[in-house]
Amino acid sequence: MKSTSRLKQHNHSELSDHYKTKPYCLHFKNVALETQFRETHAENTRTQIRFALIVALVAYISFSYLDYLLQTNHNFNVFFVRFSIGLPLFLIPLYLSYKSYCYKHMQILISLVIYIAGISIFFMSTTHEESAGNLRLAGTLFPIFWAYLFSSLRFSYAIVTTFSLIISYELLLVLTTHYSTLTIISYNFLLVTCTLIGMLGGYTIEKHYRKDFVKNRLLDEKANENEKLLLNILPRHIAEQLKSTNNTTIAEQINEANIVFADLVGFTSIASKQTADKTVAMLNDIFTRFDALTEKFGLEKIKTIGDAYMAAGIHQKPFNTAENSILFAQAMLETLTEYNRLNATSLQLRVGIHSGAIIAGVIGKKKFIYDLWGDNVNIASRMESTGIDGCIQVSENIHSKTDSIFEYEDRGLIEIKGRGKMRAYILRSSSLA
Repeated sequence: MKSTSRLKQHNHSELSDHYKTKPYCLHFKNVALETQFRETHAENTRTQIRFALIVALVAYISFSYLDYLLQTNHNFNVFFVRFSIGLPLFLIPLYLSYKSYCYKHMQILISLVIYIAGISIFFMSTTHEESAGNLRLAGTLFPIFWAYLFSSLRFSYAIVTTFSLIISYELLLVLTTHYSTLTIISYNFLLVTCTLIGMLGGYTIEKHYRKDFVKNRLLDEKANENEKLLLNILPRHIAEQLKSTNNTTIAEQINEANIVFADLVGFTSIASKQTADKTVAMLNDIFTRFDALTEKFGLEKIKTIGDAYMAAGIHQKPFNTAENSILFAQAMLETLTEYNRLNATSLQLRVGIHSGAIIAGVIGKKKFIYDLWGDNVNIASRMESTGIDGCIQVSENIHSKTDSIFEYEDRGLIEIKGRGKMRAYILRSSSLA
């Protein structure tokens, strides 16, 4: 119990470290994760950035009209600058936001728009001599709030942009105006206060974005784990059907399935002489190796019953073939031989294979299981139970499909419960290279 508890704490610590961010700038310490967040953030904020640009454009045009009303002596040079420089400043990024090849650079582009807009407003405020100071200050505050709260700039970009704008504002204020020290201090007090408020808002917004990103990542990871677990129990097409339907009955008619039954001969005797832990570990080791073979040869593991293993080829060709089922069975024998050599055991495998039409479906609602039914399933099982230890026994159906590839020994007629006598064959060798 203590070991399990420590393992859980270790996994939790690894998870926390993976999603930790750097102080102040909020960047994830994991570089790959940070890259994924930036891509996700860019995609999710695409519409918001466009909306912000449209709003800024409307506000810019509205301010231009107000300037025209407020000016007693209209300076048309200023209006020319506004509409030859100012309008493209918003229209070009708006156009580029629809181009996928430019969108990964939108953070830099929006930063430049905010900076140039702020500097432009400062200079254009010089046309209003009677209220220039207030307009300059307002013209700086507007881009700052827009950067942090409305433009979808990431926090690090917003800080660089606004601090560059403030430094430029301070330099221009000293070089181009003649305000008293007290006036400059009061302007700066308001400027710094509003900047801190904007920073707090921007920090909170991005922190929320990142929390949502981590939450969605964890949900995706959990969903992937659940899907992997589901695929360990069910074939993929059945799992997809189970997820996408409310139907409580999932069944299908398979016209040609290649069914393989295998039984570990001698396992019961070994199990009676060792502890439960060792018995389960042995069986798990062997069946895990068999599971890997089902993936290699395109079969589905159906179930295990005690020390018996059942698999079937139920997919469409080229995977679902009688040849593949035999190659799978041969690989099982080779795998068990290797296991015996490594573990000093003497287990043998008895395998039976048959093909034919079956019914497949899911049984249960909680501990559900995917299973196969029909006479052909029973025949495959009898091919195994009446077979020879260490050999693969096949039905006449399998033999007729593969006798040009494999060599068989005819066993004659054997008794099949419920079906009478049927011809069976023992696989001897393969003509495959």
